[in-house]
Amino acid sequence: MSLQYSIHHDGQTLRSEATGQHASFQEVQEYLMAVAMSAMQHQSRFVLCDETELYHNIGIAETYRLAEQLAQFAQYEIRVVLICNEHTFERAKFYEDAAVNRGMILKVFLTKEDAEQWLFGEQ
Repeated sequence: MSLQYSIHHDGQTLRSEATGQHASFQEVQEYLMAVAMSAMQHQSRFVLCDETELYHNIGIAETYRLAEQLAQFAQYEIRVVLICNEHTFERAKFYEDAAVNRGMILKVFLTKEDAEQWLFGEQ
């Protein structure tokens, strides 16, 4: 199954949910750009991406490219949280480091509770 996603807005918060097996680099790239563009369109201050049911085998170089591409949105100071699964956690932490090094406000978690506490707790 390829990557499937939904995006919902709730006040100043954008929430996305991505699912799929063996998602390709291009699919993940398109998903992340759709989330970023939607956040801009709705002037969302907070973005919560639930990727606990998303599985991919994107390499280090591609992960770096994704962070590099999304860094263009750093200037908007949107707080972004990714909730991932144990399979993708290590790669997601690398993505976090690369994105934060480019000015993004982004954190990766394994649980929704921890993610929401970080996203909404430091206002």
